[in-house]
This record gives sequence, C-alpha cells and structure tokens, in this order.
Amino acid sequence: MYTRAWGIASFSILFAASMAFAQAPKIATVSVAKIFDDLDEAKMANTTLKTRTSGYRAKAQLMALTERDLIRAYNAKQTELKGAADQAVKGKISQELKIKAQQIQNHRNDRNAHVRSANKDISTYSNRVRSALLKKIRAAIDEVAKTKKLDYVFDLSGVSSTNVPSVVYTSNTDDLTDAVIKHLNDKLRAEALDAPAEN
Repeated sequence: MYTRAWGIASFSILFAASMAFAQAPKIATVSVAKIFDDLDEAKMANTTLKTRTSGYRAKAQLMALTERDLIRAYNAKQTELKGAADQAVKGKISQELKIKAQQIQNHRNDRNAHVRSANKDISTYSNRVRSALLKKIRAAIDEVAKTKKLDYVFDLSGVSSTNVPSVVYTSNTDDLTDAVIKHLNDKLRAEALDAPAEN
C-alpha cells in the first residue's frame, strides 16, 4: 500500500511538472519603428515638425540674404574709399565702414542666435513628442498583450549595444504591430470625435 500511494504521488508530481513545462510562455513580437511610421499621431507630429523646420529655415535664408546685402554695401563703400581723394571724404567713408561692419557682425550674431534657438526648439519638440508617443505605444502594447493573454512581447526593431537586432529569429509568433497601430489610431479618432468643436 505504501509503495502504491508513493507511486501515485510520484506520478501526480511528474504529471504536474510535465504540464507546467508543456505550457510554454505565450510570446508575440511588435515593431515599434513601424508603429512610429504608421501611427496617425506620429504622422501629424512629423507634419508639425516639418512646418516648424521650414519656417525656421525660411527665416534663416531671409537673414542670410540680408547679410549678403549688408556685405555688398560694405564692399561698395570700400571701393568708394579707394577712389576718394579728399581726406574729409575718406574719414566720413571710414566711419560709415565701421558702422556697416558692426551691422554685419550684429546681423551675423542674430542669425546664429536664431539657428541655435531653432535647433533647440526642434530638438525639444521632437524629444517631447517622441517621449509622449512612446508612452502611448507602450500602454497600447500592454493593453493588446493583456487582451491576448501574452507573457512576453519583443520589439523586432530594437538593437543591442553591439548593433545586432535584439530578436535574431522568430517562428510562428503573433505580430502585434498592426493591432497596436489600429488600437492607437482608433483611440486618436475617438478622442478627436469627443473633443469640443472650436469656434
């Protein structure tokens, strides 16, 4: 009797252990890079970023043209100085050259400040939007994974510190990328419908 009970207990333990091993973790993959490319909110953010960038670029080009005109005026005054014979006229032109040189330097400083400010604004905006989108993407991945009762989700677009993909091979895994994109885009559309109309 003791051996039979022991045998049944052993069989039960082995059966339970084999069942635990038989239930492999549920794994899926996702491409965060593709989500960034296909997400409506990311596309809108990219459009805003391009608009900002082109506005800054247009102002910088206008400032460069103004600087070019100031330099041309300075060069014309230098030519005028070379042709002047009277000392009083040379003195007056020399004073005008000093003023024009200062104008060029001030304008150059303003243009450089504009470029630094534009770069900082674009970088700050990009980082803020990227961080907010990553939080939303992460939350959406979590929601979809919980709905599908998954244990692990791996990002196929991620790379390791050695610049090797984090996931080198997958077979028969559920790819959540399209489901996450749809989930987030649907959420964005619902928020847009719920938003109060602007007058």
